[in-house]
Amino acid sequence: PEFVNAAKYFENVREMIGFFKVDATKEKKLAKKYGVDGFPTILYVENITAGKYMPYDGPRTTKGIKEFLKQRNPNLALANLKNLKTKDEFAKYLSFKDSVFIGAFTSKDTDEFKAFVKAATYEEIPYAYTLNEDVAKEASIDTIPGMNILISTGEINKFQGSMTNENAIDA
Repeated sequence: PEFVNAAKYFENVREMIGFFKVDATKEKKLAKKYGVDGFPTILYVENITAGKYMPYDGPRTTKGIKEFLKQRNPNLALANLKNLKTKDEFAKYLSFKDSVFIGAFTSKDTDEFKAFVKAATYEEIPYAYTLNEDVAKEASIDTIPGMNILISTGEINKFQGSMTNENAIDA
């Protein structure tokens, strides 16, 4: 279940990363080729054609797998961060979440945006951002840059900390 949860987390960046399950008791040649002799085994494959792969020996938890993959693939942090471009996109995205941390920025080049992206790698809830002032207003963000946690019950927690400190954002 932990592997499946990690796969679900990365499902919207499938062009960058994939999760595959193989029954090595049936695919014996494949298991032998990659040195799988115990079960379960998780392999991290960076480039199969170049023979770049290794056994994953980190924590067998969703969090452990996610952290490992984000360390190995720094672009995953931004790729998994949803850019909400329109009010309709915002409404649809929010309707499928119990809670979400939304940031509004003038540009991706700002220190606030960079700190937000770093904090998103530590996330416990989904992070999304917008560069659209109308979407920011829908998210009850009064000033840009700004950040709010929106909860499906209608509760809004306005972020009051340092917007350039990823640890403050994460906390």
